Amino acid sequence: MKELISKLSPRHQITLQLLLIHLNKYLFLFIYFFFFFLFFNILNLIIIFVFRVAANSNENKMTASSLGAIFGQIILRPPADQVYKVSKQSVIVQFMIDNAQQLFV
Repeated sequence: MKELISKLSPRHQITLQLLLIHLNKYLFLFIYFFFFFLFFNILNLIIIFVFRVAANSNENKMTASSLGAIFGQIILRPPADQVYKVSKQSVIVQFMIDNAQQLFV
């Protein structure tokens, strides 16, 4: 890599250095948004799947509230130093399941 850079003209070397400095500034934002969209897509898949399971609750007896209780701890895991009530998590996940078609279109 150093050999390639040394073959560049001084003007191009400076341009490359400035480009790398600029990229380093925005690398954190890129990684942050990449993982945010990755998490959102995985959440989308999980909630749509669980919505389909809840849609057949008359056959499988798995309602949105019971699925919310199961997946609430998995999807909305609190930090280790904080204790949340399970009911809050399950209600939020139940809401996402009930409104999956509006939230994740």
